[in-house]
Amino acid sequence: MPVPTLPKDIVAVDSGDRTYMFYVNTKRKLSYLISPGPDGTGDYSFKRIDIDSDDVEVSEKTQQVAAIAWEADGVKQASQIRVYYVNEGGRLNEVCHSSNVDGWYQGSLGKKGTTQYPIVEGSSISATVARRNGDGGQGATYSLRVFASGAGQENDYGVPSISVFTFGYNAKGQATGEVDTFGVMRYGLRDGRNGLRVCTTEFQFIPADAIDNHPGVFPVLDLAIDKHQVSTRGLPWLQHCQHSHSQCNSHNPSMQLWRPTRLLDVHTEEYLNWRLCVTSKDTIPSSPISYLTLSYRWSPTPQIRLLSSNLEKLRQGLPIADLPVLFQDVIYVARQFSIRYIWIDALCIIQDSKDDWERESPMMRHVYSNSVCTIAASGSGSSDDSLFHDRDLDFIKAGKVKSSLFTGQPEPYYIWDRSYFERQILEGGLRTRGWVFQEWFLSPRILYFGRHQLIWECRTLHRCEVFPGGVPGYQSPKQMSMEMVPSTRTENQMPDDKAGLWVDLINQYTKCNLTFPSDRLNAMAGIAKLFEEVTGDQYVAGLWKSRFIELLDWAVVICSAPPSRKYRAPSWSWAHVGGAVEVHNLTVDTSTSQQNTIKHKSLLAELVSVEVVTQTQDKMSTVLSGIAVLKARIVPIECIRTRKRQYRFQGPRCQLGYAVQPDSLDRMFKKGQKVFCMPLIYYEYGNEFFNHMSCLVLDWRGDSPDWPNAYTRLGLLWVKRCSDPASLGGKIQQIELI
Repeated sequence: MPVPTLPKDIVAVDSGDRTYMFYVNTKRKLSYLISPGPDGTGDYSFKRIDIDSDDVEVSEKTQQVAAIAWEADGVKQASQIRVYYVNEGGRLNEVCHSSNVDGWYQGSLGKKGTTQYPIVEGSSISATVARRNGDGGQGATYSLRVFASGAGQENDYGVPSISVFTFGYNAKGQATGEVDTFGVMRYGLRDGRNGLRVCTTEFQFIPADAIDNHPGVFPVLDLAIDKHQVSTRGLPWLQHCQHSHSQCNSHNPSMQLWRPTRLLDVHTEEYLNWRLCVTSKDTIPSSPISYLTLSYRWSPTPQIRLLSSNLEKLRQGLPIADLPVLFQDVIYVARQFSIRYIWIDALCIIQDSKDDWERESPMMRHVYSNSVCTIAASGSGSSDDSLFHDRDLDFIKAGKVKSSLFTGQPEPYYIWDRSYFERQILEGGLRTRGWVFQEWFLSPRILYFGRHQLIWECRTLHRCEVFPGGVPGYQSPKQMSMEMVPSTRTENQMPDDKAGLWVDLINQYTKCNLTFPSDRLNAMAGIAKLFEEVTGDQYVAGLWKSRFIELLDWAVVICSAPPSRKYRAPSWSWAHVGGAVEVHNLTVDTSTSQQNTIKHKSLLAELVSVEVVTQTQDKMSTVLSGIAVLKARIVPIECIRTRKRQYRFQGPRCQLGYAVQPDSLDRMFKKGQKVFCMPLIYYEYGNEFFNHMSCLVLDWRGDSPDWPNAYTRLGLLWVKRCSDPASLGGKIQQIELI
């Protein structure tokens, strides 16, 4: 495979939906590589463009190029890219590009684009640019992203990795180093399926003084296997949460005395034994029961399960030593925490009884939401593996480096990647399981026993052994959910904050794996039931009636295999397809000047009615059929181009197809194929460049007595530079979407 020829000195800048990489070509001219953004795999595909201007001449002595993405809050203008280099006179020159200017122009400050800021020999262009752009704020807050090349840090291809530094400046032009404004993006090359690709990792810089002045943030870990020490480290976290976090202790009053059908009693008179407790029959305290839940991966060959034939035997009690090692370790933790009961699905649900599963499955949400804490065996491959592991301090401790880019003087910083917390949690794949995702959201507290350290997550705080005081700069939907209790119920309406949370959850959940694809809705039923209780809205096969039109605006991330022949959801539901989907952001925010923020949206279709038939009266149960009656504009279109899956459609009045995403591989469009377009929503952003109309691509199913005008969904289509659906042609009809 030919390796692309790239220079040693190259910088990268991200602006809006585009990424640029700048360098000096062999003719001493500025060139750049441009990418429209991630291609769905997290990688970037670039094309080369030379800046064609005789005025842009770079000194042969230039060893660096610097670039920034510039935007002033409160100023209604497009963001600019500014590239800096040293000219023949040893002065800092600027080349500017704005998304509202056609092409590049030489300099926006100073005569003929020459900005009179001399470069001191040995200094960093990037640091000079940062200081210069921070000195004239005039009351505005500037967000500057300054980028420096990674010379001398080449990869296997002889191409350097590229460091991207993020700065923040206040109105007086003084640099600020808060966690949310000071970071670094690391670019590098890797082999992808389609050749060399650019991949990224995002880091944070934390001033060392801010960390070192708080003892215990980076404790020296005892790497010896000492179960007592490992388990009791989590006990103070649990106690602090129980006593101090009101949000984590919010419970539905009607559920205070609720208890699971069965529990494991691990504080029996015979210390070496455990027994199965049936809460409706056995003598247990009448007050609220404290119990732990376990989240884990099953063994391919389970040693012991609760069956119809051994239920009574398990109630009599068995030796703890006969249990899988993971279950033994969880019992040890429960005793260390002085908690008598544990709930483990393999031992608390009768595994060979369909009736018992149908009774217990709807109660799973109560099992996890009422537990004291969920023990997540994230570092264990199965129930056959221990909960406790050797740990390597060097693997998890944040690195300490010195950098002069921020202040101009070498200063110590701790550096760690922004995905640190997620990566620690996701290791081993436990959180990528669909059913575990529900356990994660419903549990008020989770203690992860990872392969490298203990991690704590509740609705108020995230911490780990490296950051016991709290993980800086991290927030998850568990924190953003606020109090998901029925006392906040709104009548038949999904409020914006809950709708936004639902979208976040679906976007995460659909990335998870399920052993049985038919469980795609079932594994979210507990979360859906909670949302129903909180909002009073009507749940319809993964969507909500009050936000139905908005929630139709979803697209698959990567086309996957066709949906199973076994029916699981209507074509309009994200549950109909497999793999990850991305539901469009619902949030409208007029309080900020950010360009990629939705300022206004217009619904272009109307829901007349929606009905979903389920296996039982519970609307969270298995879906048998679903139909949505809509009043919308239906536009006949024909596919006229399919080159490299870049579709174009011809409509009655214009061509369509800024972005087209089929829902699955069996729905890839063919040239000459006649389908229909249904305008759904028009979005207006802070920058009109992002404005677009989302439309469904539909297939007509024909007239029938049951469905006079039925359509099925095939995919999603975006239309740019069009805000009036009438301009597309077609006519408004009442249709049935099935």
